[in-house]
Amino acid sequence: MSGRWPFSADTPLDRARRVAASYREAARAAGADVDAVDRHFASLGEGWVSGVETVTAEDLLTAAEVEQALGIPASRVWQWKARGLLEPVSSGPSRYRVADVRNLEASMRRKRATRRA
Repeated sequence: MSGRWPFSADTPLDRARRVAASYREAARAAGADVDAVDRHFASLGEGWVSGVETVTAEDLLTAAEVEQALGIPASRVWQWKARGLLEPVSSGPSRYRVADVRNLEASMRRKRATRRA
């Protein structure tokens, strides 16, 4: 099987995550103990492989929670804030609206895709 990757704006990490998620779904469908595998890799610091709690577009998350729930590194959230691209909606620990984070991430992907084309 060959062809073009269908998500042109994906980074190599995005591709790896999509591939891993596909294998994870296939393993679960085949009856594998995916949860045990998730726990193993989480113990090695790779918690991203596990399913994460669902968030809504209006939820307010800290940068660390964004990383956990959406897989976007907290450092990237802080960079976006420093560059004025993303504004927190609360102070204290800064919290960001999930919809704002997802919209900005989508915008950045589109820009990357345009540069690659």
